[in-house]
Amino acid sequence: MKEESSRVFLRRFRERPSSSLLFLDFDGTLSVISTSPEGATLHPAARRQLERLASIYRVCIVSGRPAKEVSALLKAEGISCFIGLHGLERLEEGVYCALRGADAFQGTMAEARGQITERTRRLRGVTVEDKGLIIAVHYRGCPEAAQQAEKAAALLAEEKGLVLHRGRMVLELRPPLPFGKGAAVEDSLRRKGAERALYAGDDLTDVDAFRSLHRMEEEIEGFSGLAVAVVSSESPRELLEECDLAVPGVDGVIDLLSRL
Repeated sequence: MKEESSRVFLRRFRERPSSSLLFLDFDGTLSVISTSPEGATLHPAARRQLERLASIYRVCIVSGRPAKEVSALLKAEGISCFIGLHGLERLEEGVYCALRGADAFQGTMAEARGQITERTRRLRGVTVEDKGLIIAVHYRGCPEAAQQAEKAAALLAEEKGLVLHRGRMVLELRPPLPFGKGAAVEDSLRRKGAERALYAGDDLTDVDAFRSLHRMEEEIEGFSGLAVAVVSSESPRELLEECDLAVPGVDGVIDLLSRL
């Protein structure tokens, strides 16, 4: 989408707020990426901006973190929809639900968590994050250990029948279920009957949502979406190829939100 088309989209988005949905990733979009998950810091202006926007639009946070965790980190009034674990769970209007079939993998994930922790414990700078239904292996603290960490995670995924997913200096072990940010966003849009949707994100998991917006534009007459890439030195190639608009980092997101 060219810059002129993006301006037209944003103008129409503002003109019909009741028919417009705003989807935002958390880490790398509203919060600068940290060397550890617990070190994430919300942009100073983000909470105020989000609370203002939530009084006008329907706002949904779509994160790789657990839904309850990102809700607690954000602490923004008016936001009632949190899609967690890349679409594996949802917290909406205070009601939590996991994807059908996900709870059956609780035991497998617990076993895998202990085993991947043991297999990577000698890799200094590599940390294992327990997300419940997803296990994340972070190597941002030691990029040179990426190959060893991936080898260990890939072998365990094969042993346990799990799916290995690669992100920004992170590997995730996931249940073998059909889910993703794209499916979660599409489900929300179809249930709420929105005419327009803006999605902003910074990683490969967000590309899935970009593609869903583009697919819905082709399938649903009158629907339009804007896929916003939050660009950094680590941006995957696919993010830039699939986006309609690119903004420079978290500051660029805050500037875009101020225009809404």
